[in-house]
Amino acid sequence: MKNKNYGCKVELKLCGRFKDSKNPNEILRNVTEIHYLYPSADGKKIAFESDIHGTGVTHYIEDIAEFETTLETKKEDAF
Repeated sequence: MKNKNYGCKVELKLCGRFKDSKNPNEILRNVTEIHYLYPSADGKKIAFESDIHGTGVTHYIEDIAEFETTLETKKEDAF
């Protein structure tokens, strides 16, 4: 039986500009690509993309305290 690729679940612990927000954590679903040191005109970032959902997000490296990835087992409703 062939396994489907549902990407990864990424749990972000945000800091920096997010430290005073009510929820400084973010969960991204079905992430298929992570680009560390994503080039940007205004600083170094990490890009998280989902080919499954056709979307993505970038965060400045200094705004991420840590992130953890685990394999997804199904397609989630939203990124």
